[in-house]
Amino acid sequence: MEADAGSKIETNTSGPILPKACENCRIRKIRCNRQNPCSNCETSGINCRPAAKTTEQRSRVLLSANYEKQIEQINDRLTGIEDAIKTLRLTPVSPNNLPESGLSSGSDVSRSQITTPTAFEGASSFTSQAIQASQAAGRSLERLSGSAEVVDALSSLRNLVKPAGFGIIKHDLRLGTSVLPRVLPEIQLLPAQFVLTLLQEFRTRISALFLAYAFRDHKQLERLCQQIYFPTEPVTLASLTLMNGMIFYMIKELLFEGSYGACKDYDLKSYHDQAERNFHLGVETYEVFTHPSLESTKVLMLAMLKAQEEGKPLLAWTFASTGCRQVLNLGYHRKASLRNDPVGLAEDKRQVFWTFYMVDKNLSLNMGYSSTLQDNDIDAEYFCCSSDPGIAPWDKAALAMVEISRLQGLIYEKLYSRQALETSPEVKAQVINELSPQLQRWYEQWIKVDSSSSYLPTFFFIIYGAFDVVYYSVVTTMHRAATPSNTSVEITSACYEAAKKSLQAHLHFFPSFKSYGDAEILGSYVAWILLYASWTPLIVVFLHAIASSNREDVRLLEETEISLEPLKNLNQQSEQVYCLCKIFCKLAKAFVERRSTFVGSYNPQQDMVVIPQQDLQEFHHNLPTGTQSMPITQAVNWAEAPDPQVPNFDGSEMDGMSMFLGNWFGNQPVSNLWNMDFTENLE
Repeated sequence: MEADAGSKIETNTSGPILPKACENCRIRKIRCNRQNPCSNCETSGINCRPAAKTTEQRSRVLLSANYEKQIEQINDRLTGIEDAIKTLRLTPVSPNNLPESGLSSGSDVSRSQITTPTAFEGASSFTSQAIQASQAAGRSLERLSGSAEVVDALSSLRNLVKPAGFGIIKHDLRLGTSVLPRVLPEIQLLPAQFVLTLLQEFRTRISALFLAYAFRDHKQLERLCQQIYFPTEPVTLASLTLMNGMIFYMIKELLFEGSYGACKDYDLKSYHDQAERNFHLGVETYEVFTHPSLESTKVLMLAMLKAQEEGKPLLAWTFASTGCRQVLNLGYHRKASLRNDPVGLAEDKRQVFWTFYMVDKNLSLNMGYSSTLQDNDIDAEYFCCSSDPGIAPWDKAALAMVEISRLQGLIYEKLYSRQALETSPEVKAQVINELSPQLQRWYEQWIKVDSSSSYLPTFFFIIYGAFDVVYYSVVTTMHRAATPSNTSVEITSACYEAAKKSLQAHLHFFPSFKSYGDAEILGSYVAWILLYASWTPLIVVFLHAIASSNREDVRLLEETEISLEPLKNLNQQSEQVYCLCKIFCKLAKAFVERRSTFVGSYNPQQDMVVIPQQDLQEFHHNLPTGTQSMPITQAVNWAEAPDPQVPNFDGSEMDGMSMFLGNWFGNQPVSNLWNMDFTENLE
């Protein structure tokens, strides 16, 4: 092998070395014939001792400056790696040595180095069936002496179709690979010293993010911060976005509690806004939506929950459906996919999956969409309930939410889906008879959940304290599907009672939330109670009122309207709920005062209302003058056609109501509420 051009090799170039005189002759200083034994020693009769061999001169390599430079560079790199590993420990890090600038350029965030997981494929896929075929062929080959050609072909087949060989290829995540965005979002990280202080603060207190948002690995944020602030490998956009989302919620929690601890000297509001901006920038990118990973699913989960909290159910549905597709791609819905994962990682994945499941089923029923996660394709195990008495109530409540979400999914699938709408009333009645006791058993178990020992009891009450409103709303929606025919609507006694209990539960629990005098708490009530429930009860009570001229119903609607008024300015959706309630209240009061019972037939013995479609036509014709020629399902502006017979009612509130009721009479959940605007005519 040739030596490097920059090196010089020196070797011994002398000829063969002659044997030396033996030791005896050298001592006696006489001539030796250099034989072994020599003639002198033989003559003297002594043992001849050959001379000691000299060490052979070895070739010596003289290193050039180039070699020395390379070795020095390697030593420097090893030293740098050792130093970086040492700094990964957060506690000994010196505050003065922390980096202050973050990832302000897209070049700092890796796109090409994203590790793509193995894609899950079901039993019907070509890959799964090819694996089964290769296994069957292998078993047959074991019983036969196959040729080398057959063995080689079978080996190639196994290598080709093994699950790891069908991972998600990065090129498959884009429509084209030649044109890629060169710059990722301009994300400026928060100061590292503040982040370190925040982490230290939450080492001494438990976070609602850990209890209520499926982030049970409380060390995850620390690991993310280490990876991003002290990177030893490329940073992914999903990790960067997830870190900012978690920091945003933790700062939000500090601001809500008003107890800042070690963070009291920082501008928390400014950092809160910056973390929120960073999170938004990361969420609204192609990578997060199309690169399935555990970090991406958690980003979408936080985005889904944040959209729900902001009163944006349509946006929440977008994030939920995308997240559901990702957990399906990753195989979180199958227990076999998690079998080889460490216990903690498997639990983490289960928490994420069942959180998406809950929101998916709830929004499916409330908005009238088919859910993404289908029960007939799920065998994932539930996450475990903690043995910690402070965490256990949160786990029990979350598992209860999974169960009622499953029932919500069954209600939509069996009573409101396109296929269910074509079934006979007898079949629907049978379904209701099967689901009703299941809901009752769920509620009996729900009220047994003891939260007295839970951590953060205020947060627990905010999220779950008024869940009776949601429960009775679900029961109302289920009974609402009972119709004698496709041309009429039947409000049974059970449906009406559930609707009343839902509104009464709201009136019972809302004063407790209002007493806090905090806009954040009221916003949480709107997000997780008012908007998490269907407002079918409001319509049921309204129709019962105008069909039976029931003044108690009118009073209940009036009280509900008054209670909702403080919430109308929190967000657009809460304003729409308030305006809808105000419109129904005015209409019900007007018709009951006039003793008009022309809408449907009312059976006082059974407390049942049946409203045929022709009665809806009659109801439409008795609305303010000048609107009778309009179709029922058309949004109409009645502001110019007041009804002099109805005091304090000028008809302007009815804009869009005919469309709304028309769709509701078509056996659909109250899904059009979020697409309509009732506020313009109430100002």
